[in-house]
Order: sequence, then structure tokens, then C-alpha cells
Amino acid sequence: MIRIAEPLGTLARELLDRRTAFPMDGDAARGSMLVVGGSAGSGANFNVVPGSAWFSLDRRFNPEEELETELAA
Repeated sequence: MIRIAEPLGTLARELLDRRTAFPMDGDAARGSMLVVGGSAGSGANFNVVPGSAWFSLDRRFNPEEELETELAA
């Protein structure tokens, strides 16, 4: 999971610099974002190597961003 999440973390940091040109209340609302691992899980118990693992992604797009381009990223 860490090998998959690491590049997503890099992308999340890059997205923090993107801002929409549309008028918004407050600068924080103007940004793009990606939350990696808001929820995560694996295994059935401690001290057991899990057969699978998962984590969530929450991507907030700006109106100027193209969905297909962002999905490819």
C-alpha cells in the first residue's frame, strides 16, 4: 500500500498550489486537493499478514480541471 500511496501523496502536495479563477469565499475554497487514506483497512487481527489492504481517495476538482486528465494523473 505504501508504494501505491507515496506517489499519490506527491500529487496531493502538488495540487495544493492549484487555484480556481472562479470567485469563492476564502482562499482555501479555491484550491484543488487530494486526501489519501481518509479511511484505510487490512487484515483480520494484529500479528497477521493481511491478504489484502485498501485506502480511500478523496479528490476535489476545480472547474477548470479536465476530468480525464486528472484521472490519468
